[in-house]
Amino acid sequence: MNKARSWHLSATAIAEYKRCPYAFMLKYVKGIRRAEDTEAQRYGSNWHRVLEILSMPPAADCVCRGSGGCTRACDSHCLLCGGSGTLPDDLMDAAVRVLNEAYADVPPGVDPEDWEVERIKLLYSASAYRWYYADDPLETIVREHHFKVAVPNPFAKNNSTLRQLTLGGIIDKIVRRTYNYVVEHKSTGSSLDDAETTTKFWKHLNLDTQTLLYPFICQLDPELAQLDVRGVLYDAYHKPSIRPKKLTQAESAEFLKTCEYCGQKFAVEKASDGIVVDGKVAQVELGKKEGAFAIRETPEMYGARLLQDICSRPQFYFARREIPRTKDDLFRFNIELANIYQMIKLAYSADCWIHCERQCEATFKCEYIDLCYNGVDPDDELPAGLIRTFERKEGAAARRKLASRVAYE
Repeated sequence: MNKARSWHLSATAIAEYKRCPYAFMLKYVKGIRRAEDTEAQRYGSNWHRVLEILSMPPAADCVCRGSGGCTRACDSHCLLCGGSGTLPDDLMDAAVRVLNEAYADVPPGVDPEDWEVERIKLLYSASAYRWYYADDPLETIVREHHFKVAVPNPFAKNNSTLRQLTLGGIIDKIVRRTYNYVVEHKSTGSSLDDAETTTKFWKHLNLDTQTLLYPFICQLDPELAQLDVRGVLYDAYHKPSIRPKKLTQAESAEFLKTCEYCGQKFAVEKASDGIVVDGKVAQVELGKKEGAFAIRETPEMYGARLLQDICSRPQFYFARREIPRTKDDLFRFNIELANIYQMIKLAYSADCWIHCERQCEATFKCEYIDLCYNGVDPDDELPAGLIRTFERKEGAAARRKLASRVAYE
């Protein structure tokens, strides 16, 4: 049997085990990951980064500054401060620099226009987010708190902890409202309308691992315990689904005449190779009648329409909800953690991990679907698109021998 080992679990690791124990083993025991982030993962990470920037104090010392207050030479090209060592008065300037850098190079196989449209979505959504919540700013009292805590044994009476188990990760921020809350930013393709998704989006949060784990951590971490964190503020953003479109011939003629589209002015001119909008050649489709044409939105024109759409119905795109957590909620979560820990230890010692076949194609296809559907041994050569993030400790033959032995022990 496998030797006992220490377990260092995060919110994502716990959620992964609850989703599918076999996937947990592949990711956190074998170190097998997707070679590249999915579009949803990339978009969510960039959205989270932009909101982090917008929550920083304007004109404050940049995080790249050294303890002595001087900008280090290696940070002369810091995207946040532009090398000045001081954050800009308008934090959107820093957000624009970071997004421009993130989308500077088009990945192989990705359409350049789609890549630019993704950047535009994030940029204009961030601008609308800041406008919408201008009267409800989040007062950040803790930022990027790294934690590593032991877990109390809920079944013991001597205040002992669960041996060989720690919880680790980062709490991005804690904010002060009526009470103190951990903030969880979430981008989603699901509707935020209560009437439509009471059971699809909001109600599942009563069982969500992150909305339980972070208040649980705040109860255990000595640096956070005195803050009396009451739960999680879930800050949700509905990712735009509208795409660039072709204008009608009438709209195209009006745009060429006024240079205005969805409330924004553009530099528009006719050139030998077509119609140029803000220095970019727009796609043009000629009409049947002489002189008639239809322009397809450039990414910036699309951004203007997207911004107009978000500002006309912001509650479709943005929603915040406080999810309170009581001491009873956290004690029940403590018991759940203890049980999950025991199941992980048992599965690891026996090298026997359960597949959850209903999760293979639930909402999104699991990243390990090719490996599992084709019966690939995780210690053998991996399917395309998967990589190992650390070396395996034992060969495939040893693992199979171990599996056959533990079945009878």
